[in-house]
Amino acid sequence: MERIDLSFNHQARAEENIETLRYLRSQLQLAEQNGRYSKARKLRREINQALEEGLYLTHSFCGGCLNVLHNCHCG
Repeated sequence: MERIDLSFNHQARAEENIETLRYLRSQLQLAEQNGRYSKARKLRREINQALEEGLYLTHSFCGGCLNVLHNCHCG
């Protein structure tokens, strides 16, 4: 069976997600320091969405056959 190499796309998405989280967390810190609590609530929602996406990316990929889990050929 042919190995499908989706790892680059998956890895790129995971790295982008990490960078997004870093940026959002720094913006949240600034918003809280400046007393912008409505902005902070919005940023917390965005952080939660990014965390959910990160969990999906972390737990939806097989390192053995380099495929998403629902198409995994490992066993």
